[in-house]
Amino acid sequence: MKKVFLLTLSGLGILILVAVAGAVIVLNLDPNRYKDYVAKKVSQQVGRTFEIQGDLRVKYYPWLHLEMSKIFLENAPGFGDGPMLTADYAMVRVKTLPLLKKQIEMDTLVLEGAQVHLARNQAGMTNWETQGRLPDKTKPDKPSAASSKKRFDLKNLAVLLNGGVRIQDAGFSFDDRSTGKKYTLSDLNLTTGKVVPGAPVDWQLTFNGTGTSPEISGNAGLEGTLVFDMDSGQYQIDPMIFQAQLAGPILGKKPADLDLACRVEMDLQKDTVSVKNLKGSGLGTDVTGTIVLGNMGAVIPRIDLALDIAGKDLALLMQIIEGGPLAAHLARTGQKAFHVNMDVDMDLSQGRVLVPALDIAALGITLKGNVAARDLGTRRAEMEGAMVLEGRHLNRLLHALDQPVPGDFLDTVAGQVRFNGKQGNLTLDPLQIRLGLDGKKISNGPFSVTLDAPVHWQMNQQRLEVPAFSLSGMDLAVSGGITVEKIQTDPVYTGTLSAAPFNLRQLMKTLGLSLPATADARVFEKVGLKTRFTGSTNDLQLTGLSGVVDDSHLKGSFGVTDFSDPDITMELAVDRIDVDPYLPKAPEAPKAPKNAKGKKHGSVPVTPETVAAGAATRMPVAQLRNLKINAALAIGDLVVSGASLSRVQAKLTAKDGVIHAAPLSAALYNGVYHGSMILDAAEDIPLITINSSLKGIEVAPLLDDMTEKAMIRGTGDITAALTTRGATVSAMKQHLNGNLSFLFKNGAVIGFNVGKFLRSLKSLRDTRTFSVSEAEETDFTELAGNPVVTNGVVVLDDLSGKSPALRVSGTGTVVDIVKETIDYRAMVTVVETSRGQAGSELAELAGIPVPIYIRGPLADPAIQPDIKGVITSILTGTSPEAVEQLKQSVEKELGRFLKKLTD
Repeated sequence: MKKVFLLTLSGLGILILVAVAGAVIVLNLDPNRYKDYVAKKVSQQVGRTFEIQGDLRVKYYPWLHLEMSKIFLENAPGFGDGPMLTADYAMVRVKTLPLLKKQIEMDTLVLEGAQVHLARNQAGMTNWETQGRLPDKTKPDKPSAASSKKRFDLKNLAVLLNGGVRIQDAGFSFDDRSTGKKYTLSDLNLTTGKVVPGAPVDWQLTFNGTGTSPEISGNAGLEGTLVFDMDSGQYQIDPMIFQAQLAGPILGKKPADLDLACRVEMDLQKDTVSVKNLKGSGLGTDVTGTIVLGNMGAVIPRIDLALDIAGKDLALLMQIIEGGPLAAHLARTGQKAFHVNMDVDMDLSQGRVLVPALDIAALGITLKGNVAARDLGTRRAEMEGAMVLEGRHLNRLLHALDQPVPGDFLDTVAGQVRFNGKQGNLTLDPLQIRLGLDGKKISNGPFSVTLDAPVHWQMNQQRLEVPAFSLSGMDLAVSGGITVEKIQTDPVYTGTLSAAPFNLRQLMKTLGLSLPATADARVFEKVGLKTRFTGSTNDLQLTGLSGVVDDSHLKGSFGVTDFSDPDITMELAVDRIDVDPYLPKAPEAPKAPKNAKGKKHGSVPVTPETVAAGAATRMPVAQLRNLKINAALAIGDLVVSGASLSRVQAKLTAKDGVIHAAPLSAALYNGVYHGSMILDAAEDIPLITINSSLKGIEVAPLLDDMTEKAMIRGTGDITAALTTRGATVSAMKQHLNGNLSFLFKNGAVIGFNVGKFLRSLKSLRDTRTFSVSEAEETDFTELAGNPVVTNGVVVLDDLSGKSPALRVSGTGTVVDIVKETIDYRAMVTVVETSRGQAGSELAELAGIPVPIYIRGPLADPAIQPDIKGVITSILTGTSPEAVEQLKQSVEKELGRFLKKLTD
């Protein structure tokens, strides 16, 4: 036992000797010899250069005393050469022995000349985000022996700052290069009294500040009395007073004063922060209320607040807070005053949101209501409440916000909704929105439009239903319903839509809008629609589709799948439609030529494939290649270019750049039409193939409907087999090739009797006079030809016309489509016969040809008959001069007559 006691004493003696020796060594070390080592270690940890450029002083007893001067921390790469942090002097002293009792007893904590420079670059990266050495994720974390021990809990310490805290001449700056804004604080000073738990601590903070966007500067002071109890974790500042004076161009010549007073309470055990008895004023705004925040570690803390905010200039506040274009827009509204009163109790961790009172008024808009939601996020969730919205003079507001389109129409808005939900079911009923339309583009206003749309939402089933909605006002009566399934994952919807017939043209005029100019300004005065629909985010199907457009009624279906690459299907049946009133209004010519008088339409027949071909030339080739469509069209009675068709059938398919319109068929003028068209846009240059056949057509009524003047009557057959290529109309004209044919039987050329004309020439021998009449016609038994089209030039060299007394032939260019000219010669010859018109009276003229030349622009050709041979035969023995004189007189009169006849 004695031996053990001696060994123990010996061990204690050695330990005391080592401790004394160590203390002597430590107390005599010069810490400046190790400041580079310390700086290096700090630099490694923060990832950039840290320096102690001044002296480093350390003492250990009776105070643990640390002093540093001229501290430097390098900025992050890419943020300039200046430092991120500098400080002239820092000092902290802690009594050594009280630390063993878990007590912190400090002298004055001093920081002088500290300057902190924070920045964000244009890419959004900040200079403080790059600091610190990144952990090596390839190495698993291993808990150290020390970490397994009970950690040192500062809350169990008793803190005593005998000298308080003194921060002098500090500064702070933040340069946000992504927005161009910069803020600085200078001359920042903080002083406190003696800091002792449970005893009041007076403190004061003052600083100067500047900012850009907007340009503003000022000085501020914050002071209060702090009382804290570290055992209970409770802290209180009462009162806390903030005062500031701001100046800047936006505030005018007189500085603006800010005053705020409140009591701040913090409870670490309950994890709450409270701001009570809040009262503030400044910039024409008054604020009163209470704010309580809890569960501070959550993403969204618990919030319990009651605030009343009333201000005179919302634009000024936004200019100071936001400093962007919105503030400038609000300043132009002229509606500056605002008021907000709200009572909110929100704790999302408990699924609770209570807003017993909400009242917001700003910019001519008021919102009032209440909300009560409990157990959100659970099966027991329930919600109820109501909201009422009103807005007036919105035209001015919308224009100030650079929204001219709605600003030209929308003047007022009023809405109300009451909602009630429980266990995943939410009902919005009523849900009503009423819009008041008025403005400089609204004629005969104001008008109101009301939408009623109660909503039922079954959240657990992902089902949203609007069983019956209605839109009324401005002669509109729209109704329907919609149901959406899988609304949160893969929405699909079904519903109905009905719009009672209304005057679309008047509605557009009322709204200050215009429809495309049409040949008849009275179309679209009656438009209505009714349909069922189904769809998803990628397709839409309309079934049971019916509608009315003026005097036309339509039925059918429409569908489109894959909105990114649309594939369209359509079936449409129309009872009757006159297309001509809906066509673009023809441009007015400076002066209509005389020969155009009385014409209703151009003389070129219009068939479905020529209309399609004309439209295709105006479409971009790239869009044609992407077109996918399968459509069928049936029209009972159709009028186009004045021509009347019935039983029109058309099918259209398009895929991979090939558009196929076939079969095309129609009945017209006691005959039938069949045709097809293929537009191949798979290559860079589109290729068009047209095949058309008209059989048994009564020509006279067809021409009368199209031109208001029929020159031929009879029954005709016409066929066409044409091809062309080109991406423009001009190119398609140049590359038009193919064959045409026509055959007219048992008809007549109306307005000119060739036989009577030739008989009248015989009177020249006696009266030397000549006249013709339009109230005549020339019978024929057959008129045929096979025009050939080569590169846009139509040549007819086999014209053949037969009548009892006459034969007709011809050669030349019927039409040069490219140059829009004609150069044709027709030959009329009397045959030896005693039958038919003229009969034996023309026997002496048998075999004498009468050439007729048609030359010039297609729009105004010259018709020149050559009757020299006939006159010479009739006037045998007459001098050549007299024959020539009579020839010119007759040809002039005859040419004038034929020209008038063809106009």
